[in-house]
Amino acid sequence: MMLENIGKSLKDLREESIVYVAAELFLQDGIEEVKMTDIAARAEVGVASLYRYFGTKDALVGDLYFSKNSFSNMRQMYRIAPEVIYNLGKVAF
Repeated sequence: MMLENIGKSLKDLREESIVYVAAELFLQDGIEEVKMTDIAARAEVGVASLYRYFGTKDALVGDLYFSKNSFSNMRQMYRIAPEVIYNLGKVAF
């Protein structure tokens, strides 16, 4: 277990995992092409669970785009240039 995960609830860890999976799929296939069922399958959660965490795909994209922690961690994890993340936000909104 990584030290930064100590103290996080299972719900927080699962939500974070979903955000990372969504980011990966959005960058790979484009936001428009990715369906919530694709994200659920890759994240290994049920579709209903995914909708409990994020009511819509727009909410998930918004969390990814506006959450400083997700944003910073995603950039570090995927070594994504800031311009790419900026463009991700422009496409989503």
